[in-house]
Amino acid sequence: MRQTARILNCHYQTVYRKFLWLSELAKQHHSKKEFTIQELQFDEMESIEHTKLKPLTIALAVSNRYEILGVKVGSIPAKGHLSVISKKKYGVRNNESEITLRELFGNLKANMRSEERFIIKSDSKPSYKKLVTEFFPRHLYQVHVAAENKEKRRELKYTNLEKRIFDPIFAVNQRMAKLRDHIKRLTRRSWCTSKIKDNLEKHLYLYIASNNGYRLV
Repeated sequence: MRQTARILNCHYQTVYRKFLWLSELAKQHHSKKEFTIQELQFDEMESIEHTKLKPLTIALAVSNRYEILGVKVGSIPAKGHLSVISKKKYGVRNNESEITLRELFGNLKANMRSEERFIIKSDSKPSYKKLVTEFFPRHLYQVHVAAENKEKRRELKYTNLEKRIFDPIFAVNQRMAKLRDHIKRLTRRSWCTSKIKDNLEKHLYLYIASNNGYRLV
């Protein structure tokens, strides 16, 4: 946003206010959108809030037609050797992974146009099954173990055969890869980071509007 202000020769606050207005417009538009889907894929990706000591989880749901159906951002505690430093510097961080998914699923349920059965796909994280059963008990839930293909990919690295391995949750994985590429604050090893957690979610709603082809103004 600062670079945008420099290029447009205007104040940073002008760009920031425009960002807040457009993101709220995108969120309102998305909340009124009704989806008819045959398949829903969801997963979580991680980012940071200002520092690696304050990680964030981003829950994302995508249809088999690559529409982004919903997104929620929540705090999670640091892992590994960073957890001790994080606790000492910032105190105990709540693990909002389940809360984030609950909010995402609640929003998805409200936006479904019909009660027709559809397939739900995710990886094998243990907590997912309980939440899917709670929110979508009538729908078929398929768990795909990503670890099964890890060894195959390692063996086939740098060969054309790697591309032939079928990824059953390709839609959500591909959209997450595009988020990393298109949104600078999500890029790994970048100077650009999210200083405010809520603004990351606002930025993601702007991306959803672009991805899904919404006309905001």
